[in-house]
Amino acid sequence: MLRFFFAPILLLAWPYTALLGQAVPKDGVHDDAHALSEASREILTREMSKARLELGIDFWLRADTFLSDGQSLKTLARDSRLNWSGDADAVLLAFERTKDSLNLSISPGLWERYPSARLALISQQCGLIMNDRSKSAESGLRDAMLVLIQSFSQLEREREQSSQTLGKSHQTLAQLFAGLLLMACAVTLVLGIVVRRWDVRAAWQSFFPTVQVALRLGAPCGGSIRALSPMFSRDEL
Repeated sequence: MLRFFFAPILLLAWPYTALLGQAVPKDGVHDDAHALSEASREILTREMSKARLELGIDFWLRADTFLSDGQSLKTLARDSRLNWSGDADAVLLAFERTKDSLNLSISPGLWERYPSARLALISQQCGLIMNDRSKSAESGLRDAMLVLIQSFSQLEREREQSSQTLGKSHQTLAQLFAGLLLMACAVTLVLGIVVRRWDVRAAWQSFFPTVQVALRLGAPCGGSIRALSPMFSRDEL
């Protein structure tokens, strides 16, 4: 009775137990499909080990002849990466030989470190290499893995360059430029104030005051005694 109860559970868990039972490949290559020659495997092992030391990223290559029923290559790639690297930064290239299918599993930390568009482009480049029918499975896997390593090395160089602070000479130049820019702003401000004052002064208008003066000698335009003829003196008036 218990046998019938545990049978479905064992069937569902078999792919994962088989995966957990597999030993972690010491050289980073799991080649059950026998797609790589010793020379190609040696090249990839050397480059993957070098990239692991320089970038701090685990690189894995998994090639299988076929998958078990109900198992997808995407799931296999993800589970293998987690089983072999855990939560560490890692990239695993999985290949199924019977269908010539390829899948790339990248850890979440790398998606946060590098632009998502660039990572998607790298995955497409690897797929294009494997889809090249002029290449054998060996040369396709080897070239795809080398492109993968080179692409991540380039991404890391770009990240380091963007995060580096300016050198002493660049800092001096930046300070000089900032000072010149500040002086230019000050001069522009002063000139603006002066021009504004000139415009205000040019718009001023002055008017003579209005004065009320009584009529003298019946002359409507005589403003004062100075309007009289100079032949008369004040005493004569």
